[in-house]
Amino acid sequence: MKKIYFLGFILIILDQITKFLIRDKSIEITNFFSLEYVTNTGSLFGLFKGNNLVFILIGLIILILITVWFIREKNNKLNLGLIFLISGIAGNLIDRIIYGNVIDFINFKFWYVFNFADVYILAGIFLVIYTSRKITRT
Repeated sequence: MKKIYFLGFILIILDQITKFLIRDKSIEITNFFSLEYVTNTGSLFGLFKGNNLVFILIGLIILILITVWFIREKNNKLNLGLIFLISGIAGNLIDRIIYGNVIDFINFKFWYVFNFADVYILAGIFLVIYTSRKITRT
């Protein structure tokens, strides 16, 4: 169980370090990919911009609920998905609390700009759904 806590810590640190390194920079890698510093006061895809305080409160509530689920859960595979969710939510909450917005920087130019915390959240959702479906089938 200690390994999964360490993984969560590493994921949050990686998210914050990458955001720090890209701060106020834009790096063109290819015609379809760049690292571009963008701030987001909204939610997913920039929806509901300017509601940072609301998203801090919602994020804290969701973080608490998922953390309680994580602590009570005995299935290590499900906990892997939950730690990805916790790390992603925590990474973006840190941004919102410290900077007043979320820092995004991964730009494939055909989609919205995002960050590692967003990837963790998406991976966590898929892992939780996949693992939950496997658990219910057995």
